Amino acid sequence: MKTVKEITIPLFLSIGFIAMFCSMSTHNTTNWATIPSFTSHSTSPRPNLLSLPKTCRIKRLSSDPYIVCIYDFLTDTEVEHLKTIGQPLLTRSMVVGEETGSAINAHRTSSSAFLNNVESEITKNIQKRAAKLVRANHQDVEALQVVHYKDGQKYEPHYDFFDRSKEGGKTSIGQQGQRMATLLVYLNDIDDDAGGQTFFPKVLNGLKINPKKNMAVFWYNVLPNGKEDERTLHGGLPINKGEKWAVNIWIRDPKIL
Repeated sequence: MKTVKEITIPLFLSIGFIAMFCSMSTHNTTNWATIPSFTSHSTSPRPNLLSLPKTCRIKRLSSDPYIVCIYDFLTDTEVEHLKTIGQPLLTRSMVVGEETGSAINAHRTSSSAFLNNVESEITKNIQKRAAKLVRANHQDVEALQVVHYKDGQKYEPHYDFFDRSKEGGKTSIGQQGQRMATLLVYLNDIDDDAGGQTFFPKVLNGLKINPKKNMAVFWYNVLPNGKEDERTLHGGLPINKGEKWAVNIWIRDPKIL
């Protein structure tokens, strides 16, 4: 697997560099702060990093497809709240069915819980933060999903976008639009030798990300033209020591039907 060495810089320095870069009179510069909404521009998708709290730090893992880590996307208080309200609701994780609804599948063996029935000011603020990142309405952010892995549990490589060639995918898209972007946020630290990495087999000859508490991994699931980006195939490697907590934040685009 290819090892990616990146320099992590504070967000305020990232912003300063972006401002300086965008002030240059070249035709290839892109101002991340003023780029139009996702479905209306024709350049490579870029999130609104300037919307993030100043305490966040950004680490770019891949330019194409665009994948970044956002350190301290959540606070410790938010993390503990999500685990507290999510743990009693955990059940066997499911996947979107071939025909309709959801189904248990051996490819996904974790436990999970959608938090739509236990929403709070904290969960709403997290959803709004995610929406601002992609210039979406907070109503287009799905209910947060807390996920728990232990004892070799895993999620085989899969896509977060809905497969419109299948009835289950078409039904899901018709309800609220396509899942245009994902924020996968880790709720605990995991030792480097404990497994549980997030794995993108089609990126950089195999990109692995070690979970770190409060850190989010962000990527777009679809291209600016609405076509599914199959390079975003990803999975959760088996956890072989301890446990892994995370929260899935999926943002829909109602214009992509």
